Amino acid sequence: MSSTSTYAADKDTYFREEQATTNNGTAVQLWAGEGSGGGKIRNTVLEFDVSNLVGRDVVSATLSLTNKTTLGAGTKSLTVARLDQSFTEAGATWNTYDGATAWPGGGGAGGDADTGLTTTTVLVGSGSSDPEIDITNLVVDAITRRGGVLRIVIYVASGDGVQSVSKWGSSRHTTPGDRPSLAVVVADVIA
Repeated sequence: MSSTSTYAADKDTYFREEQATTNNGTAVQLWAGEGSGGGKIRNTVLEFDVSNLVGRDVVSATLSLTNKTTLGAGTKSLTVARLDQSFTEAGATWNTYDGATAWPGGGGAGGDADTGLTTTTVLVGSGSSDPEIDITNLVVDAITRRGGVLRIVIYVASGDGVQSVSKWGSSRHTTPGDRPSLAVVVADVIA
């Protein structure tokens, strides 16, 4: 037997390479992908508190995002990985994780992805839909090694100059059903 718990993002924001010092922590949408021309990458970071799952057996975990808009004729596959670095929603920019301190792995947080864990991908741009991303391994890692803090980065691994962007509802979206959510199925404890 199993049960499902649903979590809202505690923090989320996105970064634009060409606006490297702009904070988007109050935006109602999260951008991810690449604008047309070089130097226009958009990456997204999210954080969930799943500490109440510590000690539980996770069966599956799915991150759901709601696609509000797509830009460009192209489609791009972005990497979804655990984020090694904490961030502040009200301070993080392309250049910094807290408004003052540079991302250790370089701008945009992609260099701070933990690629030692299995990563997955998500499609953005033309023809993309509401993604449901299997991040079971990231949730298991968060509850076994990170005290229940799950940080995720969705990033462009390498740009090609072709516009392919998706905008997803953020945790501040006016429609609650359009906000990021994490559904975790755990095995029930049998006495």
